[in-house]
Amino acid sequence: MAVEIIYLIDDTTLKQLSTLQQNIDPKVLNNSIRRAQEIFIQPLLGTVLYKKILQLVKDNQIDNVGNEKYATLYYDYIVVTLSEYATALCQQDILIRTTNSNIGALTTNQQASVTMKDLQQLIDRLMAYAANYADALSKFLQENYNDYPELNENNRIDTMSPLISPIAAQSNIFFRRRIKYRNGWDNDCCN
Repeated sequence: MAVEIIYLIDDTTLKQLSTLQQNIDPKVLNNSIRRAQEIFIQPLLGTVLYKKILQLVKDNQIDNVGNEKYATLYYDYIVVTLSEYATALCQQDILIRTTNSNIGALTTNQQASVTMKDLQQLIDRLMAYAANYADALSKFLQENYNDYPELNENNRIDTMSPLISPIAAQSNIFFRRRIKYRNGWDNDCCN
């Protein structure tokens, strides 16, 4: 049985929104997109809204009349947030490849190799950018909480609630999201 994977963005969109080169294997990028949307986007939206957006994208209905609020959320917030997270996640996969005989770094005659420290600094910087976009997405959902009834429908054990609270959305108080960072908890990743 084949598993169907719905991607919120494709590798071409990811390359357009980042500094990733055209010759990068789409398989590497698609894996990073899948991981980023499952690990970072789903918790921001909650499972029910996440699945609603996935279905609209799969069915090419995101731009249909009546779906304007979902299109705004998707194009203005999800796409850019997802592209930043996916760009950060793919960096190690681009540099380090696993084959049937070993795990090793790719080499080239055109560029100098980076150290793992350099690579980690790049990933940290990209994750900070992504967290900034994620904060904007969370604030948008908070300000438009009543437009997305799916935010209140995450009541099953197998669903994830969004990282915003209904109380905060109704009171116009923004509780800054704490993100797990490599060296502990960071309340303000971008300053």
